[in-house]
Amino acid sequence: MRFVSTSLLALSLCTAPLLAHAGGGQKPVTKQTQQLVGKRYFTVRGSDGAPWVDRAKLPKTPADRISILRQAMEHEITGADDFAMKADTPPFEIVSHGAELREETRGSGSLSLVAAEHKAAVYKVKASDLSNGKLKATLLLPVSGHVGLAEAQKYAKSNVFDVKVNGKLTKIPARGFVTDHEMELELKPGRNVITAEPYTNSLGGYVEGRTIFIDVD
Repeated sequence: MRFVSTSLLALSLCTAPLLAHAGGGQKPVTKQTQQLVGKRYFTVRGSDGAPWVDRAKLPKTPADRISILRQAMEHEITGADDFAMKADTPPFEIVSHGAELREETRGSGSLSLVAAEHKAAVYKVKASDLSNGKLKATLLLPVSGHVGLAEAQKYAKSNVFDVKVNGKLTKIPARGFVTDHEMELELKPGRNVITAEPYTNSLGGYVEGRTIFIDVD
């Protein structure tokens, strides 16, 4: 497995006005995202020649950000397009629906090699931006892709994600290669730990891709 925090295939969405959406359907996207489709704004080459997402160019609108990240994650899992030579397992993602999440481990946010350095993603958020200490967000939960397409297809039907927010467990059944799940994360002052295991006791095999820290200040 190539350990990458944002080694997501950026985009080869052609020029269609729709992007794949969670549950297998199609979701309209805004004009901003339509303008980016087909331009491969998000492909950046890493030192190993692998595709990476230029996170600084991702849309700010949550729905668009979710659609693009989800498409990129699916490409990485299935070995589509630039991942044709080697499918892999993307890390899980959190997209906020309100409060700004500032990416600490990703510097300017333009290019992340965090997981290649065996580091989990770290975000910061202002306590004053939270609603009663809660962050409304969508989690994007990927199945493993480094095991091959046949196994990934099985996982897409059988995985049950163990999502823990400071130890509080929520079980989320997989709905495809990438499952998006909206929830309110109850955060405390200081460091919060969010983990997402595609099946029980899988965390130790890919800690940096299945852990996100959120520091509330």
